[in-house]
Amino acid sequence: MAALPHVRELVPHEPPMLLLDAVRSYDGDTIVCAVTIAADGLFVEQLNGQPGVPALIGLEYMAQCVAAYAGLAARQDGRPPRIGFLIGCRELRLDTEAFAIGDSLEVEARRVWGENDLGSFACAVKRAGEVLVSGTLSVYGGPLPEEGRS
Repeated sequence: MAALPHVRELVPHEPPMLLLDAVRSYDGDTIVCAVTIAADGLFVEQLNGQPGVPALIGLEYMAQCVAAYAGLAARQDGRPPRIGFLIGCRELRLDTEAFAIGDSLEVEARRVWGENDLGSFACAVKRAGEVLVSGTLSVYGGPLPEEGRS
């Protein structure tokens, strides 16, 4: 794949809910995205007297990284990105209380298994190589049932 597209072309979110800044790399099994914590970010709050983003938001960073992976995979197949659903997270670890304003984070998602509409991804949020948040996300990206059908 040549140049990587902007994350806005891959993830079906609009700012301010689009939290990732860029896709850094993708090899078909693993994607790495970037996010910098901005002072005017959506989830910034006072934590222990300092502004920051609660570590639990790392789960959304990881989910959006998986969405970017799915968007790239769809693009390779000539399809547009579509809405997906986080259906579960196992082994979520929060090894920090918060992300500080100005933190440059690397968000990684590696496909563990999955075909078609259902998948599992080992994910991590890192700062300077240190894992701050990690977990295994289960996702669904298939069609929704038609209205009126059961």
